[in-house]
Order: sequence, then C-alpha cells, then structure tokens
Amino acid sequence: MQLQLPVSAHPKIRQMVNHMEASPAERQTLAQWVQVFAMSERNLARLVVRETGLSFRRWRHQMQ
Repeated sequence: MQLQLPVSAHPKIRQMVNHMEASPAERQTLAQWVQVFAMSERNLARLVVRETGLSFRRWRHQMQ
C-alpha cells in the first residue's frame, strides 16, 4: 500500500518536511518541534491538522 503525504506551503510545515527529508532517521516528536518553533503543542498540532488533514503522528509516520 502506498501512502500519499499531504503537502503544505506553510513555512513551519515546510521546515519539518525539509528536516525529515534530510535526516530520515531522526524521529522528532511534536514536543521537540514546539521547542524549535516556540509555540504550544496544541497550536502546532492544530496547524498540522489544518494544513495536512492528518494528526502530527500520522503525518510524520507517512512522511518517514
């Protein structure tokens, strides 16, 4: 089964995608990403859902 990754032009989502593509072995959590972006887990989780239609966990799994 092939999974499709929803893409987004949002700068924070693009930064996560670029990092995951460059370092696929790293599995940063939502908590680690909020440190990078200086925002709450709830806000980042909502952003990922709004931009991709998937939860962060599912989106990250499909990305990797």
